[in-house]
Amino acid sequence: MIFVKRHICAIGILLTLQSFCCAQESKKAVSLIDEAQVLYTSAMAAKKNNDFLRSREYLVKIIDHFPKYSKIEEVKKEWGRITFILIHSGVLSPESVLYKVLWGDSLEKIAKKYRTTIELIKQRNGLKENNLKEGQELSIWDHPFTIIVDKGTNKLWLRENKNIVKEYHVSTGKMETITPLGEFTIKYRYPFPTWYHRGEVVPGGREDNWLGTRWLGFDKPKYGIHGTIYPQLIGQSVSGGCIRMKNEDVEELYDIVPVGTKVTIFDSHDKLKG
Repeated sequence: MIFVKRHICAIGILLTLQSFCCAQESKKAVSLIDEAQVLYTSAMAAKKNNDFLRSREYLVKIIDHFPKYSKIEEVKKEWGRITFILIHSGVLSPESVLYKVLWGDSLEKIAKKYRTTIELIKQRNGLKENNLKEGQELSIWDHPFTIIVDKGTNKLWLRENKNIVKEYHVSTGKMETITPLGEFTIKYRYPFPTWYHRGEVVPGGREDNWLGTRWLGFDKPKYGIHGTIYPQLIGQSVSGGCIRMKNEDVEELYDIVPVGTKVTIFDSHDKLKG
C-alpha cells in the first residue's frame, strides 16, 4: 500500500510539473505574440508620423525574430511599402549614401558609379533639371535591385536584397511565342521605344505602338519588359514573348532599375507539374 501511495504521489508530482511547464510555455508563447504585436503597433505609429526608418526597423525585428507571427505576411508587405517610399525619398538609409558633387560631375556619371538611374537621383533630390553645382549634396540609392517574373501567375516582383519591395501584374507570351525561362540582364533602357513590326517602323509614343511608353531590353535579343496599349489584357498570356506591364507600372520600374539589373523568369506551373 505504501508503495502504491508513493507511486501515485510521484505521478501526481510529475503531472503537476508537466502542467507547470506547459503553463510556462504557454505564457512564453503569449509573451512572444504580445511582443510581436507591440512591435507591429509601434511600426504603424512610426509610419503615421512619417518616421519610415524607425517603422521599418520594427518590421525587420518581427520578420527576423517572430516568423510565426499571425500577421507576418502583412508585415512583409508593409516592409515593402515603406522601403518603396524610402527608395524615392531623400532620407538617408542603410541602402543610400550622401554624395558631394565634384567639378565635372554629371547625373549620368554619378548614376553609373552608384549603379542607379538618373531618374531616381532626380526624384530622391527633387531635381527638375540635369544641371548640377559643385559641392551640391545628393542622396543616392546604393543597393542593387533584382526582378523576378513568374509566368505561371503572370506576376513580377521587384526585390531588394531578396526581399520583395513591390508586386506587379504582367502579361507573358502565348504558347506559340513562349516567354524564355532563365536568368537575364537588362542591357537597354529606352523611353518611348520605336517598334519594329513586320517591316514597319512605328515611332515611340504613337497610339499604335504596342511597346507602350518604356522598354527594358534583355541581353537576349528581341526580349524585354515593356508597356502596352492594351492594359485590359494584363494578367493574361497574350504577348509575343516579352513581359508586358501597364504603362504607369513600367514607368515606375524604369525609373528604379538601371542597366545591369538581373532578371529571373520561371514558371511555377512547371513546379506543380513536377
